[in-house]
Amino acid sequence: MNERRVILKIQGDLKTYFFTFDGVAKAVDGVNFEIAEGETFGLVGETGCGKSVTALSVLRLVDPPGRIVSGEILFEGKDLLRMKEREMQKVRGDKIGMIFQDPMSSLNPVMTVGFQLKESIRLHKGLREKKAERLAIEMLEQVRIPDPSKVMKRFPHELSGGMQQRVMIGIALCCHPKLIIADEPTTALDVTIQAQILRLIRDLKHDFGSSMLMITHNLGLVSKYCDRVGVMYAGSLVEVCDVSEVFSEPSHPYTKGLIEAIPRVNAERETLPVIAGRIPDIINPPPGCKFHPRCKEAGPRCSEEKPRLLEAKPGHWVACVHAGLH
Repeated sequence: MNERRVILKIQGDLKTYFFTFDGVAKAVDGVNFEIAEGETFGLVGETGCGKSVTALSVLRLVDPPGRIVSGEILFEGKDLLRMKEREMQKVRGDKIGMIFQDPMSSLNPVMTVGFQLKESIRLHKGLREKKAERLAIEMLEQVRIPDPSKVMKRFPHELSGGMQQRVMIGIALCCHPKLIIADEPTTALDVTIQAQILRLIRDLKHDFGSSMLMITHNLGLVSKYCDRVGVMYAGSLVEVCDVSEVFSEPSHPYTKGLIEAIPRVNAERETLPVIAGRIPDIINPPPGCKFHPRCKEAGPRCSEEKPRLLEAKPGHWVACVHAGLH
């Protein structure tokens, strides 16, 4: 990949498996990518492809029966998977902030907004009550909440969905993290509020000089807010490249299918193309390339050989035996 200062590097084939009674679910199955300082990296794919589990793996928040079984997650050169839990607690919320997709499941319903903000600030910055409160109010102002002193005294259920999301952004970013993880941050919001929230996250990222991992299924958001993109399918990355190239020169058949399925204004056709078939069972995936049962370009090799993510040209990585790489 291009020479640049990398803040997060996932290498060594990150694998996060869930050990269930039905078998081993390979939610993340050999993922490698990196994020440079100041960069926004989009992780895109269908529901269930492993995007959110990848994000939770970075923060070591995968609950049993899930377990990270291999790989390295290097943040500022240090492997997060080798840190003791006490060290990891200092990283979460301070150096890495996560914005979850559902604020009501992330905010504590029995604690005021102010308490939750101040708790995060005190935990990571070691400040006393008055200074923590002042910083909490300043953070609510930064996320553009009107009358922040009043909102500090409210409980999450007393706020609208958009206001709840702004509060959660405030909690995630109150310590000015070097890396922001945004996991479908606007899923539960209407379109108008979505745009406001995404612009807010982008502006705060710029103000703080942070990098960002944006997880989404929406290629439109990727084109507008991301610098590079990784396309996931059934737990693995199938393509990684600059955002401009994923739209102008998609190389993997799955990526091509996603691009073709984007609705276009003034399109002559009445129906959108679809990718035939279903996402494979991650407990019993098909042999070889996991996408081959749905792929229009599949040949005999595809059911026999598992493709590796290789560099087709500088900065453009593809996992396909037909990409001229194998």
